[in-house]
Amino acid sequence: MGCVPAANCALSNALAYGPLACPDSKKNLIFASLSIAKTCAHVVALVQGIENGEPILTTGLILQELLQGFSGHKSREQILERFAALPLLVPDRQDHIDAAELRNACRRHGVQVGTIDALLAQLCIRHNLLMLTSDNDFQSIANHCALRLWQAPG
Repeated sequence: MGCVPAANCALSNALAYGPLACPDSKKNLIFASLSIAKTCAHVVALVQGIENGEPILTTGLILQELLQGFSGHKSREQILERFAALPLLVPDRQDHIDAAELRNACRRHGVQVGTIDALLAQLCIRHNLLMLTSDNDFQSIANHCALRLWQAPG
């Protein structure tokens, strides 16, 4: 997989970045995982990642969630256009198995985790990615596993 310029990605607020190998660059990969930025710090972090030329990834799950969450042909076309440049990180069988184990481990600690959130967390853990998200549910997950979350400076 080659690195893809991220200039067209403006819809993501949950990112993960880390040392997943990019064959033609020493830069970190960024994993786009949710939809619209909610805090200034998250927007700044996203913009800095884009400006620094960090490659950005997403999953088909995120694309699907975005398309289901917006109505109208124009919104749909904008999402498809912006996400066309992003390679998809595709979970394999072991990711689903490990995500189920992660979800069960969290449940044993009283933390309810959705299936998709467990899979996104597992992808970040597997690929040693740092997730940038404004979704507080991931903090609860991170308290019980190796998920690393980006924290605003300060």
